Amino acid sequence: MADGGVPTLQVSDLDGAASKPNPAWEDDLASSGASDSEYQHALEVIFDPENNHRRKSSLVPSEAPGSITPNKGSSCFIHSLLETQRKKSAPPKREEIEQLDAKAAGNHDTPMHSRLLTKRQLSDMAYGVRELSKRLGKIRLKLRVRKIFLLTKAHDETLIQYTREVARWLLSDERDTNYTVYVEKVLEKNKRFDAKGLVKDQPSAKERLNYWTNELAARHPHTFDFVITLGGDGTVLYASWLFQRVVPPVLSFALGSLGFLTRFDYESFPETLSSAFRDGITVSLRLRFEGTVMRSQAKGDKALRDLVEELAGEESDDNRTHKPDGSHEILNEIVVDRGPNPTLSSLELFGDDEHFTTLQADGICVATPTGSTAYNLAAGGSLCHPDNPVILVTAICAHTLSFRPIILPDSIVLRVGVPYDARISSWASFDGRDRCHEISDFDENHFEEIVEGNRANRTERSDNYAYLVVDDKSKDAVIIDPAHPEEVAPVLKSQIDSGRINLTGIINTHHHWDHAGGNSKMLEQFKGISVTGGKDCEAVTKTPKHGEVFNLGEGISVKALHTPCHTQDSICFLFEDGNDRAVFTGDTLFIGGCGRFFEGTAAEMHKALNQTLAALPDDTKVFPGHEYTKANVKFAASVLQSEPIKKLQAFAESNKETQGKFTIGDEKLHNVFMRVEDPEVQKATSKSDPIEVMSALRELKNNFK
Repeated sequence: MADGGVPTLQVSDLDGAASKPNPAWEDDLASSGASDSEYQHALEVIFDPENNHRRKSSLVPSEAPGSITPNKGSSCFIHSLLETQRKKSAPPKREEIEQLDAKAAGNHDTPMHSRLLTKRQLSDMAYGVRELSKRLGKIRLKLRVRKIFLLTKAHDETLIQYTREVARWLLSDERDTNYTVYVEKVLEKNKRFDAKGLVKDQPSAKERLNYWTNELAARHPHTFDFVITLGGDGTVLYASWLFQRVVPPVLSFALGSLGFLTRFDYESFPETLSSAFRDGITVSLRLRFEGTVMRSQAKGDKALRDLVEELAGEESDDNRTHKPDGSHEILNEIVVDRGPNPTLSSLELFGDDEHFTTLQADGICVATPTGSTAYNLAAGGSLCHPDNPVILVTAICAHTLSFRPIILPDSIVLRVGVPYDARISSWASFDGRDRCHEISDFDENHFEEIVEGNRANRTERSDNYAYLVVDDKSKDAVIIDPAHPEEVAPVLKSQIDSGRINLTGIINTHHHWDHAGGNSKMLEQFKGISVTGGKDCEAVTKTPKHGEVFNLGEGISVKALHTPCHTQDSICFLFEDGNDRAVFTGDTLFIGGCGRFFEGTAAEMHKALNQTLAALPDDTKVFPGHEYTKANVKFAASVLQSEPIKKLQAFAESNKETQGKFTIGDEKLHNVFMRVEDPEVQKATSKSDPIEVMSALRELKNNFK
């Protein structure tokens, strides 16, 4: 899963060769000042290709619009070799893969560069490379910054004001340079950010205040000269995730809960930025992994296939067993685990072309040096200085003590495989995102029919829920909040092809990317379906009015309930099939909690919870957009000690998933945000007005540890 990209040296002594080296090398040796003795004992140094141990089937076509071209005609031997290597190891375009396949036979051992060197030259070269590496680890750059990418901690409304302050400072006419500032697209109409007011105060900023999207960052990273993050380590990871290939210099201000990567204080941001732009910055280069998901290709009876036999040894060009299904650049770690399954994962670990071991555990964590302080450390792995070019491999709760944390060189190509005869499926996540299912054979079991509301799939956040709702009679179906099409679409296609469902549309509870961000890709794969949701949802085709009712198939009625606060376009959807009722609440109502007030007020959330949703029948089952129950009930217990809260706490401790297990009637008993008139809750908040109690509770929850 990780490919370090450090060339290997093959050194062969040529003592038995001809008395003189190849004439093509004479000038090089003569100019080096080598003695006659050294001249007669020259070594042939062969640089193997960078991807010598990487299977051609795992090479994902590059979608980058361009790459950085190294300087031509370098007089430095090391630079010349590295430049040649870069040119020959660039990711192939899709049309080139067939040509690679055709030429693959017999070319595996073809060296990319060969040269005669004396032993002293070889020693000097190794020393020079090491010295160069040490200097590159802490280089100081003086940048001509013009375009600045401003990234704020996701979904934290308390930081919007800080974002505005930084943007205003950068756009001010007092700056020596007319900076162009890019902020997230969702802030364009945000009341707290108040873009119109910002431009009114700084008229010259009208053309210099722009908005970025995920697509702009991914496809045009060279647009930005500099990245400023406001948040914690998670925000830095998000910056790495946005810029998958080329990452501009990142300067991080500590405004989050963790700060291993955020070393600058926000209070002094004017001085920090002025110094950085004027005097230059010291850049700490961080190692990232390239992780590729490989899916097995259907070839014969799986009961007769052996993963170890397929992946150990060299790849057969005419019988490739796996194909790539996406690639990611990783700053922290790749985790392969058992997901929601109760049984241990069975995994096969390979390094280069060798089978290392078989592992039975809750999972495995493959971490970068930067990620050594994260999941790796929690799983018992070693701390590692970020300058070390290594891969840290740590088992998560291994079944036996024989597997210990190991540290491998970053030059190795590491593979983690799920065997064909594994008892359960496994899941993979990349820097905590893009969580995907490893074995497609189990996918069809992840969808249950309607009102039972079982989890359909987890989206980019590991706590996200997407739901498939099916009308039994007509087989008409809708998918709710399919944020991650790569997970959801294959399962939907399987259901459609088998005749089990007729997908008619997408329903979004609000516009945030982790709920509606997959709409466009879904529409590309499923033509003719509708998108029902708030007005700001991606590719929305219909926004129902508050209280509007529409039908799904022959037996299900759906009512739209507008609940603005988390976002102004938040809508909860009540599904009714006879006497069965289920409400899909997105990020408005969680089990034991509620969403943050990103675009609204405490009064709006009070109305959403304690008037709109509280008016539903008590037996209505609740299906939220995230699994936050453990954290929610922990907070609730700090506010109110009651029997319903104790019961919820016990349930959350013994169950990983709580969606559909509780009703509106239950929420009225154990959700403190729906008990704002309870004397004990009022006492805990020192407020008596319901709206003030709601505001105080949300502030307490925001700061609760």
